Order: sequence, then C-alpha cells, then structure tokens
Amino acid sequence: MQSHELKQFAQELTALQRPLFVYLTKLLGRPVDAEDVLQEVNRILWEKYESFEAGTNLAAWATRIAQYEVLTFRKKQSRQRLCFSDEFLGLLADEAAVQLPRESEEAQALQSCLTKLPEPDRLLIQQRYLEDADLRQLAARFNRSEPSLCRSLARIRQTLFDCIRGSLHSEANS
Repeated sequence: MQSHELKQFAQELTALQRPLFVYLTKLLGRPVDAEDVLQEVNRILWEKYESFEAGTNLAAWATRIAQYEVLTFRKKQSRQRLCFSDEFLGLLADEAAVQLPRESEEAQALQSCLTKLPEPDRLLIQQRYLEDADLRQLAARFNRSEPSLCRSLARIRQTLFDCIRGSLHSEANS
C-alpha cells in the first residue's frame, strides 16, 4: 500500500472503532469481552492491511473478521470457564452464609482487642497495617532498627491473637 492508502486505511479503521465495539457488544453481551475481541480484530486488520484493496468496503471486511473472532473467543471461553453444578454452588453459598457471622464476630473481637493495646503498640499496628507503611519507613519514624520493630510486631500480633481467641472462646461458652 502507498503511504496515502495507509493513511486512508488508518482513518477508516479509526472511524470504525465505535461501530465495531457496538457490533461486538451485541454479539458477546459483555462490553469487557467486546473490548478484548476488538483488540484482536484490530491486530488482525493491521496485520493484513496490505491485502485490503483501497476503495473497497473496510466495514464489511472488519465485521467479517470480527464475526470469526467472536466464534474463536466463544470457543476459548467455553473451554476455560469452570461450570459448577447447582448443588455445588448451593454448598458454597451455605458455607459462606455460615462463615459471615463468624467473620463478623472475629472483626468485633479484633476491634475490642485493639482498644486494649497500649497506645504505642496500637499506633505501630495502625501504621503498619492500616496505612501500609513498610518496615524501613516505620523504623525511621520510630527511631528503631528493623529487627527490633519486627520483634515488636510479632509480640503485638501474638497479643492480639490471644485476646481474640479468648474473646471468642468466652462468647462461645456464654
């Protein structure tokens, strides 16, 4: 293709992006899937642009390639998707329903145990885990060595674990 033909091809293809996306969304049902397939269609169109005859219908050619890519995409998806039986999904839902109250009890126990920590320990835990500060930052902030800070965090985590376990144990016995 000549340089002006290449420019014309690029302009027409650019103008086709929205219509191709709409077309693919109609065929696939999900915009995210349409975006994936559109990328592949564009790759193929650019790969084969030399076989495109200037002056012919680029939209027809592009939609034909898109149609084949939809078939390829669906074939891949059918092989990759995990299909669980209704019975299995029911078991998962039941298990999740059982776990929710337990997780809520654990979260409440953690909140209660955090309030029982001495202020410096609570501040260290907050900065490490809620603010996601790394050990180097914390060591500089608290003017301590990293190994010392690691030992303190391990001690505090053990204290919290023991407190949570004791709290949950006492709730289970009441």
